[in-house]
Amino acid sequence: MVPYQRNVHFTGREKLLATVHNELSKELPQRWNHRLALYGLGGVGKTQLALEYAYSHKENYHGVYWLSAVSQATLFSGFQEIAVQTSCIAKSGTLKPSEIAVQVLKWLNREEKWLLIVDNLEDVSVVDAEIR
Repeated sequence: MVPYQRNVHFTGREKLLATVHNELSKELPQRWNHRLALYGLGGVGKTQLALEYAYSHKENYHGVYWLSAVSQATLFSGFQEIAVQTSCIAKSGTLKPSEIAVQVLKWLNREEKWLLIVDNLEDVSVVDAEIR
């Protein structure tokens, strides 16, 4: 569920891609494992790096899911799309968007080997307290 085609012109950054892979693969006791934030000024290539990682390591995951966090509406829409594509929620039509997000996150926590990319999260308040 990656909304963009692979960038065939993506070059370099092998060291950074390896670092992303190593960080996402670490198993440290009493730590939030398998979480990573790419940050920097707009236009430096964070989305392109995440996109290349998703395509180059897709065989390591049972599912790759991409959420746009430009707004709360797009974030919730992405959770809805995951619910529809995976059928992980039986009756999502009767749930509020925040409830769908919670149910998708619960489902992901029961699953293994998945990659969730949250793109363009500039304002943490977009992630409602109900789903954190």
